[in-house]
Amino acid sequence: MDNLGRIRALLKKRDANFFVKTITLFLVGVVTSLAAPSIILIFFAVLLHLWKWELNWWICFLAGIAVSIPVLFRMEWQAHGPTLDAAAREGFDTTPGKPAPSNYKHLGALGLLVAEQRTPFSGLLEFFLIGPNLAVRSLRKLMLRKLAMSANFDRIVEIAEVMSRLQGGVETEKLRGEKETPQQLSCALAYLIFFEWAGVASDGAKVWILTEARRELARGSK
Repeated sequence: MDNLGRIRALLKKRDANFFVKTITLFLVGVVTSLAAPSIILIFFAVLLHLWKWELNWWICFLAGIAVSIPVLFRMEWQAHGPTLDAAAREGFDTTPGKPAPSNYKHLGALGLLVAEQRTPFSGLLEFFLIGPNLAVRSLRKLMLRKLAMSANFDRIVEIAEVMSRLQGGVETEKLRGEKETPQQLSCALAYLIFFEWAGVASDGAKVWILTEARRELARGSK
């Protein structure tokens, strides 16, 4: 299998695994998020039992969901930090007639989001956030993956192959094809950055293939 074929196979496998894993984790996260209202239910059940009051289990459980789930998901979303702003998202908008961005800072912003680590909470609160963490992280990954949805897969493979032959990085603009818009190039690179095959400078002006991607290619050639 030639280099282009190996890149194509490896990226398709990673993409397929991503959707299966991410959607599974999202569903697990949603279900696990019910741990907090369940604990609230148990707490009130014990309390009301001691007071010898009658308990409507469903009302308490639904009340626990209504109180805890929105708060926990909001906290978890904030723990993950901000997403791309409107100006950065426009750099990936391939709608015909859209003005081209003046630079590739939006790629740098994407790279920072992909590499960014969640701010952890302490104590029991972190336990309650296990479910929301899985769900929010999965949702945010799906949102970032959507940035590259309009990218041509053949072009993604071509760019990855060119970068794999280069030692060090290359100026982002130099990768742009003759009839390719900056937004189209951005979407193709967004795919490689998202799947951690490419690194990008903080200002988006330079990109490079990551060492792990080179190792995957080397293993695939054997």
